[in-house]
Amino acid sequence: MMPEDKNINEYTDINLKDSDNLSENLSTDIINEIKENTTLTKLLSQDLIVVSSDRLRLVYLQYIKEASNRQAWLAPAGIFISLLLSLLTSNFKKFLGVEGLAWQGFFMLAALISFCWFIYKVQQAFKAKDINDVTGFIEAIKEYEKELTNRST
Repeated sequence: MMPEDKNINEYTDINLKDSDNLSENLSTDIINEIKENTTLTKLLSQDLIVVSSDRLRLVYLQYIKEASNRQAWLAPAGIFISLLLSLLTSNFKKFLGVEGLAWQGFFMLAALISFCWFIYKVQQAFKAKDINDVTGFIEAIKEYEKELTNRST
């Protein structure tokens, strides 16, 4: 936007002798225009985290380990489903000197254990941290530093 009191020709007719003066006036006019039409909000408060690379690696590995619990339910679910399908579709017979009823009992017990394991891992998955949550990782770094200062005092 051009100031109302200036004519556009004043800006376009550049005299080489007055070019420094003109650019100085343009700069002043632009700065004044910005001052009049701009709201500046300062958000300069920030947390500064200083951490060594080995501590950062430790926190990162711990964070990834905890975040990996979000998918840890897949293995017990797969085992439970395969055992359940075996129980539903198989005719257990004598094998390796073990009666069919014993094999069926073994599969039932294994299915029960894998189901309990699956439920446990699903609960952990709901409590697990999101691996893409940068804020959570930063908070983990801060917590680690607090733990270290509490241990040293």
